[in-house]
Amino acid sequence: MRKKSTKKLTITAIIAAYNEQKNIRVVASLLTSMKEFSEVIVVDDGSDDLTAVIAASVKGVTVISLPKNMGKTTAVRTAVKAAHSDQIMLVDADLFGLEAHHLREVIQTYKQGFEMVILDYGNQELYLRKIFKSFPALSGVRIFETKYFKRITFKKNDRFELETRINDFYLDHKLSIVVVTGEGIHTPHKYQKYSFHKGLYLEAKALKEIFLSNGPRNIGKLVKRWWEINAKRLPEEQP
Repeated sequence: MRKKSTKKLTITAIIAAYNEQKNIRVVASLLTSMKEFSEVIVVDDGSDDLTAVIAASVKGVTVISLPKNMGKTTAVRTAVKAAHSDQIMLVDADLFGLEAHHLREVIQTYKQGFEMVILDYGNQELYLRKIFKSFPALSGVRIFETKYFKRITFKKNDRFELETRINDFYLDHKLSIVVVTGEGIHTPHKYQKYSFHKGLYLEAKALKEIFLSNGPRNIGKLVKRWWEINAKRLPEEQP
């Protein structure tokens, strides 16, 4: 049985950002305006634009700059090592429509005793929406305990496999997961954020690494786990 949290949570919000100068101020400012977060860390993942400069201009933000683009997994792991809180909230840098009430719902749900809460939002690839209706398994907004994250086994060359590794750890250890829906939130596709050809290349690269994260023989298991995550909603949110 889950036990509701009675102690005050300490939460570090982490944003891994690569060439996000257009939106980083909006997301970082939202997080620093919320008293729920003890600290806000932005990891500039080798950007060649003004992401780091703009993030550093937001009062209350700690910026860590990586010397080159290392991928989201390394960026987040770097931030977790620097975090001082018992809980971690991951937040994507490119979210539009994200508001404080969305994040507060995630935190309040987490306080009910779940060990990870994932925020589901829209704008997934068309074929994924057709198959899964929504796709929280790869959502970049989630809260969990720092101590659990530090126990996850990552591979040396992991870049886009972050959410898959987290999902696997929580499912393998039978830790409680729940999904809440964030209405009105969306994230642009990479071909909308960058040049068309670069965006398509990055999306194809990301999907390839995600699907092959545990080897080609385990693609079936990966998809099955996506279904498992998709089904972990609060009863009132079940379709």
